[in-house]
Amino acid sequence: MDIQGVTNEKYSSCFTMQPIPDEQLKETLSGLKNDRLSYDQLMFGDESKNIPKQANYIVGYKILQSYLKQHPQEKVEDWTTLDTNKIIQNSDYADLINK
Repeated sequence: MDIQGVTNEKYSSCFTMQPIPDEQLKETLSGLKNDRLSYDQLMFGDESKNIPKQANYIVGYKILQSYLKQHPQEKVEDWTTLDTNKIIQNSDYADLINK
């Protein structure tokens, strides 16, 4: 697969987002909270740690959905310019940054 001029088998199989089972989500969040995961593990997965491919996108999506559920009045123009930490702090995932 050619992604913006980069050809690499590692990248070709990573763009298949699947729902993440609760157990894998817990493992991923635990790894994030404890700074135990690298970018490669979050992007490409790590079967030995039960981390699925594209965990970074999946967790980001879940954080944003949680934020929007708690702030349904928020306009797109407002939340797209918010600081990442503010979104996380005002979601169900605040403990990721409140270590």
